[in-house]
Amino acid sequence: MTPIRLEKILQSSLLWFLAGLGPLVMFTAIMLLVFIQQQDKGIAHLVNEAAGNTAHMVEHTIGEQIGLLKGLAASHALDDGDFKSFRKDAQRLWELHPEWRTVILTDEHEPLLNLRFSPGALITPLRDPESLKTVWETKEPFVGNLAHGFVAIRVPVTRDRRMIYTLVAPTDPDFFKITLQVSDKTGNWEFMVVGSDGIVISASDRAPSPEGKPLDQLFLQNRKDVLSLSGMLYSAPVVINPGGWRVIVFGQEKFVEAPFIKKRVVVYWGAGFSILLAAVMTLIFSSAWVSRQKTISLHKQMEEMQEAQLRQKEMIRASKVGLWDWDLATGQVRYSEEWKNQIGYKNHEIENDFKEFEKRVHPDDLGLTLEIIRYSISKVWQDHKTEFRFLHKDGSYRWILAQASIIPDASGRPIRMIGSHLDITGRKEAEEALRDSQSLLSTLIRTIPDLVWLKDPEGVYLACNYRFECFLGAKEKDIIGKTDYDFMDKDLADFFRHHDKEAMKKGGPNTNEEEVVFANDGHHEILETIKTPMYRDNGRFAGVLGIGRNITDRKRSEQEQVKLQAQLIQAQRMESVGRLAGGVAHDFNNMLGIIIGNAEMILADINPTDPFMDYLHEILKAAERSANLTRQLLAFARKQTIDPKILNINDVLADMLKMLQRLMGEDITLTWLPAKDLWGVKVDPTQMDQIFANLCINARDAISGVGKITIETANFSFDEAYCRDHAGFNPGDYIMIAVSDNGSGMDRNTLDHIFEPFFTTKEIGRGSGLGLATVYGIVRQNNGFINVYSEPEKGTSFKIYLPRQTETILPNPKTGFKDKPPTGTETILLVEDEEAILKMTRIMLERLGYTVLAAQMPGEAIRIVEESNSRVIHLLMTDVVMPEMNGLDLSEKIRSHQPGLKCLFMSGYTANVIAHHGVLDKGVQFINKPFSMQDLAFKLREVLDKGPVKDFTPI
Repeated sequence: MTPIRLEKILQSSLLWFLAGLGPLVMFTAIMLLVFIQQQDKGIAHLVNEAAGNTAHMVEHTIGEQIGLLKGLAASHALDDGDFKSFRKDAQRLWELHPEWRTVILTDEHEPLLNLRFSPGALITPLRDPESLKTVWETKEPFVGNLAHGFVAIRVPVTRDRRMIYTLVAPTDPDFFKITLQVSDKTGNWEFMVVGSDGIVISASDRAPSPEGKPLDQLFLQNRKDVLSLSGMLYSAPVVINPGGWRVIVFGQEKFVEAPFIKKRVVVYWGAGFSILLAAVMTLIFSSAWVSRQKTISLHKQMEEMQEAQLRQKEMIRASKVGLWDWDLATGQVRYSEEWKNQIGYKNHEIENDFKEFEKRVHPDDLGLTLEIIRYSISKVWQDHKTEFRFLHKDGSYRWILAQASIIPDASGRPIRMIGSHLDITGRKEAEEALRDSQSLLSTLIRTIPDLVWLKDPEGVYLACNYRFECFLGAKEKDIIGKTDYDFMDKDLADFFRHHDKEAMKKGGPNTNEEEVVFANDGHHEILETIKTPMYRDNGRFAGVLGIGRNITDRKRSEQEQVKLQAQLIQAQRMESVGRLAGGVAHDFNNMLGIIIGNAEMILADINPTDPFMDYLHEILKAAERSANLTRQLLAFARKQTIDPKILNINDVLADMLKMLQRLMGEDITLTWLPAKDLWGVKVDPTQMDQIFANLCINARDAISGVGKITIETANFSFDEAYCRDHAGFNPGDYIMIAVSDNGSGMDRNTLDHIFEPFFTTKEIGRGSGLGLATVYGIVRQNNGFINVYSEPEKGTSFKIYLPRQTETILPNPKTGFKDKPPTGTETILLVEDEEAILKMTRIMLERLGYTVLAAQMPGEAIRIVEESNSRVIHLLMTDVVMPEMNGLDLSEKIRSHQPGLKCLFMSGYTANVIAHHGVLDKGVQFINKPFSMQDLAFKLREVLDKGPVKDFTPI
């Protein structure tokens, strides 16, 4: 501007006129030039100062908008996702700040909530992805340029230093219009607010570019002085932050300079001192006038600022946000009334001193809080945030969220820190409760004994528990984010993915069984897997929840149950055959007794040269074989009469080895492997003979040609755990007898039937099919169990387990061969309800020399005793099961007349029937039908030659 003024002076004729006036005129001219130069500087200063004031007001207006949005961003309703309450908070702010057309809540990608306060409010600022991206990356407020007729101000919504939303308020640009009055003569200052893109955001009517149009770059160059153009004076651009906007103030040059031009005319035409005096007076007047205009302008600005502060105070009070302004140079802090109310104090109770803040921070939080403050100041942060516990007047501590911005001076040195306090105690308590709940839920899920996992719709793991970690052999942090294909082969991963898709397709639980191998130790488990789709509260699909339950024991139990069911059916089938065998025993034995007895008596009376002698011998042999067959059936049915003794099986086998070797023949090697210190067992010796004979004969028949049979014994103990895993075994101590051969072996179908009576794989005439059935019956009758191990062409092994007995082992009795039956002369009372047997037995007794009193019924026998008076009866020989009464009751009645009477019971019924009548008690004498004359003779002498009769009570 100065060169222009000098050029005008030089071109004026007044210069020469002044030069002729001499030193006084020169002095006057010099003073005028100095005055003009100072006036130009004053005008430039005035224009730039107006621009600075305008920029300050615009910057203040922007800061007010950002502060209000920050206060709204701190709303508790956003913590809980309560958009309805948030709408009410925003409505209250809008009522105090109607320049907003709408407030919009967005996430990182799209709008979530549009709060339209005015009908027809636009949403066009939301289509500015760059501002959204900038705020999301920097987490700092963003002030947009003019777009679609509005200015968008966007602030971040953060919690725990993490952004969750942004708030954007489209604002009418007219809100940024500032009117500055210079004087009544100069008129109003005009202004332009230009965006960072060079587009005019707000301007006066005389602006060279209207709103929404770009401004010529001439006005935006880095000027530091006033620009004179087309009769206008333009200030240097003043940059405001945030937003990067520039403010330019201008006015008409003729109005601004008019007072000075008039004074210059007086100087041109006046005389030296008059001109100088006029110039001085004009300078004084101009200075006063400028000062007055500045005062008026500043007064108006102060009123506007006070009004804005009042509105801001009301909004802050409504939002319950405490504010503070810290002068970093003096340490003075201006705390708002709400700030003090938050901690229970009235406005006058806390001084404006930083120590008031420092002494109320919890001691555990003070160090970190001060460190964050110092760091924020050193970095001149615009988004300082920290959380700490703050002392309330009532002695409790409240959680405070402090947010602040550091204000630097022109050189960038921080001079002020302005911020807010928000009481977040409720949110902290809710967060703590949520953490406790999440911790409890996490602990619960991790300790569930089932496998638990969650996948997203694409099969990517989102969470899992400890059992699932064991399955994959990895920690949860290493599993999350990966798929099944990262941990297992493709086939298994495809299998799992297929069932995931089935659950999603079904829209409900999908169950399947699968056998898996755990990676941590390699053990196998059978899992019952339930996969079900999981949805969020808003109904959106979240993923597939899987639960795998170990059903290995259950599956094993089911398999064991199937085996036990098969064993039960087999046992029931064997029991049915046993009942059939026992049912026919009585009648069959009676008939065999008649045949054998009569055959023996005929053989005793017939001439040895009689041609019928051979026929009688064949009849007797057939009857004896039939009786043996009956005994085998009864052994299978476990109903034969036995006389168990405590035995050492090694001693029994030692006595049988020679006989067994003769049975095997020369081509078969018999190996005997006795155990040392073998336990004792309680069993009938004759039954052991049957077991060894049947097993060895069966083994012999399985060997074709040269072979080997091994007999061994051992002690075994089985606990409950072992028996649970081995069907057919019972807990306890046992002696084991094993008979093994290297013969042809058996297939599974044969093994299923080998213990059934009359089942045989031998050709006709080589076996009755009762050998193994007899062994099975004997073992079961003695509370043992038997197992068979066999495969075709690999031989067979029978293992018998008999319960251990701890009683003293008796020596194995050796019975000599009795070739001549003994006789006697005693009197015997014979009672038998079967007439044919009664007649035959009477003849046998009489041939043996005894005197016989025969009775067919118990009542008849009692009458005989009663009528015999003092006649001595030495022995009562009676059937057990009879009409009227049983043999035991009969013996008791007769003993009342004959106290010393001895008894011999006989029966063709099975052992369990006889036991019900008390006959099988120890010491009670019994002979089983059918019997030969020789057997009867020896049994009679055994009973009669013993000491006094046993005294017992009937059962």
